[in-house]
Parts: sequence; C-alpha cells; structure tokens
Amino acid sequence: MTPRLSPAERQRLETLFERLADLAPSERAAFIDRECPGNDALRRELEWLLAGLESEDLLGRAQVALASRIGTEVGPYRLVEKLGEGGMGEVYAAEQSDPVVRRVALKVIKPGMDSAQVIARFESERQALARMTHPNIAMVLDAGATTEGLPYFVMELVEGQPINEHCDRQRLSMRERLELFLAICDGVQHAHQKGIIHRDLKPSNLLVTQQNGPAVPKIIDFGVARATTGRLSARTLFTTVGQVVGTLDYMSPEQADPMGLDVDTRSDIYSLGVVLYQLASGLLPFDHASTARRLSEVQRTIREVDPPTPSTRLRRQTETASAVARLHGTDERALLRELTGDLDWICLKALEKDPARRYASADEFAGDVRRHLAHEPVLAARPGTLYRLRKFVLRNRTAVVAATVLAGAALTAAYGIASGKLEAEASARVAEALRPQADAHELVLLEREADRLWPPHPDLIPALDAWLERARALASRLANYRQERDQLRSRAKGWTEAEQAADRATHPRAAELREKRAELSIWIKELGSPQRNADWLTDRPREALARLEELDSLEEELGNRRTWTFDSDLERSRLKVLSDLVVALEELTDEETGLLGAQALSVTHGWSVPHRLEFARELEATFAEGGEARAAWDAALPSIRATYPGVELEPQVGLLPLRADPESGLWEFAHLQTGEPPLRGADGELVVDAATGLVLVLLPGGRFVMGAQSNDPTGPNFDSDARTEDEGPPHPVRLSAFFLSKYEMTQAQWERTMGKNPSFYTWFSPTHPVESVSWLDCDDALFRLGLSFPTEAQWEFGARGGRDSPWWTGADAETLRGTANLGGPGLEDTHQYHAPVGEYATNPFGLKGVHGNVREWILDGWSHRIHAYEETTDLLVPPAGPTRITRGGSWKHGASVARASSLTTHSAAFTDSDLGLRPAKEISGPAQGPATGSDELATSNLRRELEAVLGREGAPTREPPHSGGR
Repeated sequence: MTPRLSPAERQRLETLFERLADLAPSERAAFIDRECPGNDALRRELEWLLAGLESEDLLGRAQVALASRIGTEVGPYRLVEKLGEGGMGEVYAAEQSDPVVRRVALKVIKPGMDSAQVIARFESERQALARMTHPNIAMVLDAGATTEGLPYFVMELVEGQPINEHCDRQRLSMRERLELFLAICDGVQHAHQKGIIHRDLKPSNLLVTQQNGPAVPKIIDFGVARATTGRLSARTLFTTVGQVVGTLDYMSPEQADPMGLDVDTRSDIYSLGVVLYQLASGLLPFDHASTARRLSEVQRTIREVDPPTPSTRLRRQTETASAVARLHGTDERALLRELTGDLDWICLKALEKDPARRYASADEFAGDVRRHLAHEPVLAARPGTLYRLRKFVLRNRTAVVAATVLAGAALTAAYGIASGKLEAEASARVAEALRPQADAHELVLLEREADRLWPPHPDLIPALDAWLERARALASRLANYRQERDQLRSRAKGWTEAEQAADRATHPRAAELREKRAELSIWIKELGSPQRNADWLTDRPREALARLEELDSLEEELGNRRTWTFDSDLERSRLKVLSDLVVALEELTDEETGLLGAQALSVTHGWSVPHRLEFARELEATFAEGGEARAAWDAALPSIRATYPGVELEPQVGLLPLRADPESGLWEFAHLQTGEPPLRGADGELVVDAATGLVLVLLPGGRFVMGAQSNDPTGPNFDSDARTEDEGPPHPVRLSAFFLSKYEMTQAQWERTMGKNPSFYTWFSPTHPVESVSWLDCDDALFRLGLSFPTEAQWEFGARGGRDSPWWTGADAETLRGTANLGGPGLEDTHQYHAPVGEYATNPFGLKGVHGNVREWILDGWSHRIHAYEETTDLLVPPAGPTRITRGGSWKHGASVARASSLTTHSAAFTDSDLGLRPAKEISGPAQGPATGSDELATSNLRRELEAVLGREGAPTREPPHSGGR
C-alpha cells in the first residue's frame, strides 16, 4: 500500500506542486529528483499531480484542432458552435435535420484524448446518462461514433439561464426559489438512485428553461461523473488544474482535499447546500474570488473553516443586503426574517464538514425544505419544545389566540398567587395540548433508533428493553387519541358530494383500483376462451374470485371519508395531527408488520423489536454456561483449534458449530438468525431447504497470490483471458482467518431478514439464490445480520480454494463441465436460469457455486482496489463512492466471466436478475492472524482430492456430478 503522507508532508506537497507548475516542462523531472530524495511517497504524489498538469498542457495544444470542428458533420448532426468543454470532451450546439429538425447538444472526445482509458470512461458516462430519465435532467437522445471512431452522444439542448440568474431576473420570492430548488433535488436524487454523482453542481449547470409554460430547472453536464460504472475517484478532480479552480465555490471538503479518499453522494449534498445558500441570501458561504489567495489556502478554508449562517453573512454585507432583498421582491428586514432560523439551519446542515452529519440524501434534504415551507419542524433544528410550539403556532394561527389567552391567564394568576399553583396548572394544560406533537416526534425518533438496533445479540438487550418501554408508553395513548379523533370528527360539517368525489379521486390507491379492475376484466374474458387448458380453467376462476374480494375491500377503503370541514381552524389542525398520529400508532402496534408486534416482520424495519429481544435473550441463554450452544462450542473447540493452529477462536455468539466438512476438512457453522441449522444427508452433504439458515465456512487465511496476468505463461496465475489492467498484476496477499458463506444467500433467508423477496425469478424453490438486489440493499441486510460483504481478496481466496488456475476446476473451461451453472451451450448445467444453492460441485474449501449461478457483490469500490492490498495486510482503505465490484459470473455469462480473478463493476444502486451475494464475517474477539501452516492446509486439501480420484483406501469418495446437479 502507498503510505499516507503526514500533515507536514502534505503541506510540503502543496508548496512543491505550486513551484513545479511555474517551471518549464524540461526542468520538472530534475526538480522532483532534487526535492524528494529518499521520500518515495512524496515523489509518487508529486509525479501524479505532474501528470495532471502536463495533460492540461496537452489540452492547450489541442485547441486549434478543436476549432476546426465547427461546421463539420458528426453523423446526422452539423456542429454549429462550441458551448463548453470538460476534462475529456467538448460540447457543441448542433443541428439535426433527419428524421426530425431540431437543435441538440453533442458531446465528443477531444482530439488527443482518445486513449483506451478515456474512451472507456466516456462510454461509461454515456451509458450512465442514458439510464437517467427525469424531467429535471437533460435527456440523452442519441449516440454514435465519428468517422475517426471517436464516440459521441447527443442530449437535449437546454436553452435557459443559470438558476440564480433566473431567480434574480424574475425577482422570485423565497418560496418560488425554494420550489425550483426542490425540483433540482428531485433530479439529483434520481441520479443518485442510478448510482451517479454529479460532482459539479453549481448554478451554471442548473439551467432554468421557460417555454410556453412554467419554469423547469434542468441539470446538465455530468462530465466529471463520467466513470460511475467503472473507476470513480476523487483524484479525478485534479486531472486538470482548471477543473479545481472552476468549481471551488461549490466544492465539498472531501473534494477539496487533494489526498482525500473517494467522494460519495453526500458531496453533491454539500454542493446543493452552497446553491441553496446562494439562492436564499444572494451570497456564497466563502468569498474566494475577492481574497485572491493561493489554491492551497482556499482548499484549506473549504476543509477547515465553518461558514457563517446565510442571515449572518447577509447582515454583514450592509451595502449588498438591500440590493439582494430587491431581487427577492421584498425589503431587507423581511428577507432577513425569512432567512433567520430554519433556512440558516438547513443550509448549515448541508454544509457540514463531516459528510456523516449532512443530509443522508437529496430526498432528505428536500424533505427538510418542504417541512420549512409547510411550517413544520425541520430535521436541521434542535427539536426543543419551544421550537415545536412555534412551528405549531405558525401552522395554526387560530390556536395562537387560544394558547396566548390560556398562557396569559395562567401567568396573570400566577403573578398574584405566590404559591405558583395556577401557573403549574396552566403549564400542564399547555403541555397536554401539545402532547400529540411531542408524541409524533418521539415516534419518529423511535423508528430511527429501531433501525440501528441490529444485530439482535445479547449486548443489545438493555437498549431493546429501553426502546420497548418508550414505545409501549406511546402505544398506551392510542385509544385516547383515537377517541379524541372520533369526537372531533363527529363535530365536523356534513360530507358534501363534491368532497366525496374529491376524496375518492385523490385517494393514494385510486390508480391501483383502476388497474386491478382492468386486469380482472381481462381475466373474466379469457375464462371463456376455448384455447385454455383444464388446469388453467381450474386455477384462474379461483384466483379471479380472490381478486374480486380484494377489489371489494379496496372499494370500501376508497369510500372512506378523508375530508373533514370545521368552522374552527384549531379543530381542523388538531384533527390532522390526531389522525396522522393514530395511523402511525396503529402501524406501530400492527401484529403482522408493526415494530411492537410480537413476531412481526416488515419491509421497512425487518423484525419487530419484541422479536429481536426474544431472539437476543435466546442467544444469551443458549450461549451461557450450561446452554446448548455453549456445550456445542466447548465440544468443538479442541478440534477447531487443532485444525486452525494460531487462530485464537472463542465461541462466536450467533454461530453454532456443525462439524468439519468431510472433504475440505474445514469447519462449518450455522448462522442462527437466518434460519435452522441444516441436516446432513446419507452422503455427508448438507441438506438445504426453505427453513435452512446460512452456513459459514471458517477459512484459515494465509498467503495467496491474488489477480491474474495474460502475458507470461510461466508466470504466476497465468490466465489467457485475464485483463491485466483490471485483474493484475498478480501480487501476494496475506489474510487473517475469516468466515465465508458456503452458499449464496437464498431467497428464503433474505425474506426472513428483510420482509420481502425482491427476486425476479420467484416461482422456483425458495432455496434459489436471492437476486435483483443492489449493493445498498445487501448492505442493509448484512447490517441487520451482523455480517459483511467479503473483500475482493477474501472472495478470490475462497473461490480459488488454494489453486492458481482461472477456475478451481482447472485451467481449461472444459473442466467446468457439469460443475457450474453458466450461460451458453456445452457445459451441461441443465438450468436455464439460476439453480438452487448447493446443487453443483464443492471447491477444495467446501464452497458451492463460486463459479456461476449468480454474481456476488463485493465490499470493495472500484477506485479503492488499486494498491488496496499488501502482503501483510487485509483490507486497508474503506470503500467509498457509488461503484462496487461483483465477482463469480452467473447463469447469464460464459466461463470467462466466472474466472476467479474476473470482475464486473456497477453502481451500488444497480440490480439485475443474476446479481446476489455471499455473506462473510470477521472473527469476533482477539485480533486474528492467519492459521499457522494455512498455506500447507490448501496443499493437504489437494492431496485429499487426489487420493479420492485415485481411489486410495480410506479416502473419501464422491459421486461425480450428473445432469448439471446432484
């Protein structure tokens, strides 16, 4: 691993780079030799920055060639004018004449930038943008290649103004500005869900267009987000010096750190915070341009200096404040009132230095802005009683009068009565009036805390108990709230026909009712079709009747009253609060899906808290002295320690030792939270059914050679299909012992954990692997289970099983015949789609399905993998950014994709019907090293296999796989 620079070295690096930039190119190499004697880390970083500086020189020399493109034809488009440029591409306004006449924006690679790497990244951007379809993102219309073979893509041409200029020229109010900003947040959220980080959000990339209708903001220029399906690193920020200077005002602290790790979606949240700050106050958080400081000083300011609130900054600009207010269509005092409070807090939360303290998503950011507009409490503010009271008053102005009279009477009486009894009574009445608001807030906090109370192990019992005490206290008030709600409803005005029609038309499930009606109508018509077989005619009528009952229930729900009209605004607002609270408390206490249900399971929260507490107490009892699990561990530990000398293994809470696999010799453990321990068949094989939980194999770790190369047949890990730039070079890695799942996670195991089976192919056995899950989905599931993704090194170590060939079966794809579920003819796997886990052959480490069936998500991010591993270490750098790696190939792919070193990359939000996971787990307890002699263990596995093949006496035998399964 490349050593990280110390703070002093980092400061020296910045100084040296500034001096280096002033030198002639011929003098730069000597300068580096002179300034970096004996400091290889400093030299590498300086040479890396120099490469970016010299690429800027190259781009400057390419400008003459670029100018000559104007007027030329690119496919069916004629270039009209250059609109802008990025690090690798030029954007032109172009005219299309066939098949439609229109003006478009066309992006093409710059001359001189057509390296294989740049073309791959450009293609990644093109594919990423093509996946986005959102009204607030410029749409990709077409793609192709020039006559020189350079790729290009075509987008809609957004002819508009930067969002801040549009707001100022139209003199938009604060509300109108915030509504435009919310549309931008929606577009950014869509991009993030597609795994794309913009990394250059600023007004000039947020254009507002207005043509025969309302103003529509559009996000443009995803140029620096070009590698979201491949490599993505914050270091691409320094590809050219101009890119750094051009976006400093909107740059997050992590982007402003030249030695920082990858940025993630929260970097865009920071940039959005700067945009909101500017829209609201007319000013930027920092005035970098006027200070004319060095680049390093500006970067340090972004990283270390907290900005003032927008209202504070505007107050200090005495000459500017009045002008800004006029652009808002108001006066200075009114503008400052609008800024002070919520908007100050919202902006500063988005501008937190620590990404973990910002809004977690653009959607959460937008939610706070919407709450502000609705005069509701915002997440960015301290949720104190006075704050909640103030928000309640703003929403219910009539209530202000009542509360003021009540408080005034109480204070007046208290002033005259020294005992203060009436003051206390008045305060109690105010507190009781505000209890629903306080309980609603408490409910939100409880839901958030419940999502953190995982995995349900004995150490969480006190926290689970405390949570239940608070939640049950809330639930105990449900009957009173329901009664008060019903009493208020009884005092409402009559339900008019217009209100009935509106309630039905605007019901959240109205569209669902229409769809179900149409579907049932088609079914009824098909029932009379003579072409249907007997089975169909038997099953469909039964299903149709069930759906008719479902329709009746839905009709009844849509017929319920939802609009209640009162003469008093206080009663109307009180009913709204009570109705929402009753619904939330009913969801909390629902026996099937509520967090307080005894054995409830929901998609939103997983197991209910009582279920978690019950399981945690069962673990506590069975792992205590005298418990069954503890007895199993006590019996197994001598054998385990003999198998893994040097590994300090203590009983692992939540895992039950089974026994050593008869072929691999490695111990296997049942993960109790995911299901029942498996039984063994007569052949010694574990039997996996719908109730079976995960089985984890304890791998010994040790030294192995990771990666592959296709250049030297006599070299390590030779693989003729290897992409050396992605998979190599082969390098030694030493791993600590760790657990890795014997099988891919099944659909049944996922559903027991997450409350729903997301798989596309669900009509097979629930022992098929779960698929159509994103990395983010898997991360949530693994967090609940106390498990993790395997790292690339761990996965490859397990998949190879001690071998150095492309597949554990051998160096030729033919060796996979009958042993793996892959795409394409000729390998006799018999399955058109994925197969049940465990159906194919076991590798020397006792793992099933490492080649084929479904691809498996890995912990590592793409940009994280370079220099991530060294011989004496495990995973060194935490993954970041939106791009993740998958391994193992699948039923859709041929044998080459299933090689041990092969990998694919996707956005962390990506899903596919051949994409699942194989969980891993670290050993709990003392820090672990590899098992002593673990390198020899792999050899002993091979010896055992050879003896089986030769039929040595006493050697375990095994039926060869047949018909693609066993």
